[in-house]
Amino acid sequence: MNSKTWTVVQFLDDLTVEAIPSTWIQGNECHWPSFSMEKLHNAIRKSEPLNTCWPTHKIKIFRNATYGDYLKARNKARIAENTSDINTEPEDVEVKRKRIQKILSSSEESIDDTILPPPPSISKYKAKKKTSTSTSTFKEVHITPGK
Repeated sequence: MNSKTWTVVQFLDDLTVEAIPSTWIQGNECHWPSFSMEKLHNAIRKSEPLNTCWPTHKIKIFRNATYGDYLKARNKARIAENTSDINTEPEDVEVKRKRIQKILSSSEESIDDTILPPPPSISKYKAKKKTSTSTSTFKEVHITPGK
């Protein structure tokens, strides 16, 4: 049984993405050898044992990103370089551009959009003023207390 696994991580220093041997990871840090590029690729592919003398770097581990096959991990790392979701297959990755909304200036707006309909008219009722109390239609009622 093959116990070698590789994990896709993002280095927080320069935001690069790489598939690295899982044994090189300790918490949110990764021990990274100071090898030449060719020797580094061989060390990663062969999953060389961890050397704690190697310098450490802060990393972000992608969710569900540990693989038992180096080539699959490397392919997922390439996908992660272009998208935040490494769980998609390469043919499913679609690069979407952000659509820029056209903002109309006041000279470009249509006339229908700028002319408001007239407000509804408010009908005003005038109260009739009474000139004297003698013309009142009310009858005077006197109430005497005690009865």
